[in-house]
Amino acid sequence: MIIAQQFLRQVERHGEKIAIIHRRRRLTYFEVARQSEQLAGRLHQMGATVGSRVGLLLHNGPLFTVAMLATARLGAMVAPLPVAMGQSGLRAALRRLRLTHLIGESQALAALDQLNDAPPEQCRLSTAQLLEWFRQCSGEPSPPPLPDAADLPWVLTMTSGSTGDPKPIVLSQKCKLRRAIDGAKLPYHLSEHDVILTASPMYHSLGMRLGLLPLLIGATSVILHKFAPGPWLRSVEEEGVTFTIPVSHHLVQLLPLAEDYDLGSLRCLVSSSALLRPEEKRLCIERFRCRLYECYGASEVGIVTNLSLSDAPAANSVGKPLPHVKLRVIDDAGNPCVPGEIGEILCRTTTAFSGYDGVPEATAAAFVDGYFRTGDLGYLDERGYLYLKGRKKEVIKVGGVSVYPDDIERVILGYPGVRACAAVGIPDERLGERIAVALVPECGARFDLEALRRHCITQLADYQQPLSWHLLESLPETGLGKLRRCRLAEQLRSEAA
Repeated sequence: MIIAQQFLRQVERHGEKIAIIHRRRRLTYFEVARQSEQLAGRLHQMGATVGSRVGLLLHNGPLFTVAMLATARLGAMVAPLPVAMGQSGLRAALRRLRLTHLIGESQALAALDQLNDAPPEQCRLSTAQLLEWFRQCSGEPSPPPLPDAADLPWVLTMTSGSTGDPKPIVLSQKCKLRRAIDGAKLPYHLSEHDVILTASPMYHSLGMRLGLLPLLIGATSVILHKFAPGPWLRSVEEEGVTFTIPVSHHLVQLLPLAEDYDLGSLRCLVSSSALLRPEEKRLCIERFRCRLYECYGASEVGIVTNLSLSDAPAANSVGKPLPHVKLRVIDDAGNPCVPGEIGEILCRTTTAFSGYDGVPEATAAAFVDGYFRTGDLGYLDERGYLYLKGRKKEVIKVGGVSVYPDDIERVILGYPGVRACAAVGIPDERLGERIAVALVPECGARFDLEALRRHCITQLADYQQPLSWHLLESLPETGLGKLRRCRLAEQLRSEAA
């Protein structure tokens, strides 16, 4: 079973049903199928075939989903990219991804003329061209017969880059289908009756999954151009949204306005990307009044663990592995850790990626005995619940002692007036590394840094004490709201120097 076949099965069952809602526009399953066939035929006429590499420079919207389905129909690869990534970033992505074709916003494509590694003009399609063809409904060239593409590379998506240089991840159609079914439909009991909201950037694996998932199970997809609290809440109220997977910092932004909207249609929310603070969890349960989960995963492996916050069986845990996932925690020597012992988290799953594109040595290094090395640190308790302690690369060595940023940040975030913070290590001649903290006070708060220092002295061990403090207006983040810790560390090291 490949993505195109799974989608066409839903078209046969739900042809007249609304498949996609974007702003005030509504597309039925029949209309999405027609457009994806048209686009597949046009791409094939332009030389795209099995193994071709089609880049997407598209905003969130129906065209993104249509383009994904069209490439799946051809057995081609698709590489979604941020529209506003800048010329230097785009140049690096084009060189690394070796694209043969490109579909993009008209303005974004116009900027490509100055880049040497861009596909030639005859291999580019703009959104204006596509929308005109769809309006005309004229006979487009037909795509070739469905290929046997289940195990072939389909999606090339970049890692988040939150801890270093991003790498292109290869995902097969079979993998993406399993992520939709095993990683979302089954654990959250989704069906054709659900209305699923996408507010994350669709060039990222989370937004991409949310955009495709409804069309693979016969449900309805509601797509936001971008996240904003008002439009998110209005969409739930007006369109009867039942399910979505928001990133945690989006959920927090929704809390102040949630009580002003009728959110009774919500059945299930899954917080992702970063852990919610205890008070945030309590408020989310109270104000959204639906099943609330927290999940842990990575672009390379999809969702790995799941925890029902509504039941709160294990405070501060990210839950137990899903049925198709096996977890291990190992120490630096590769030995299994006992319950409660911190080590690197490894996982084996049917939803794992195929490898890093063009970097076989990195792919080989990412696995041990079939288990993916997440680079995350944590521990399992005796009941099998997983607890996170941060990234392995982020551990701070103070006088040879390992200090986990999460332990420091948890104490500081619990202090009144702190909106956000991050602890990083910066070079120190005496200690090897010392702890530096970047702090973002609440808006309008008159912050007493000395009082916070005294609070840390009472709550943290001597080797965990921050030795330098940096008050900032905001922390550097990825498009999904994840902290760019490497960039922050460079900034603080520069300031310290």
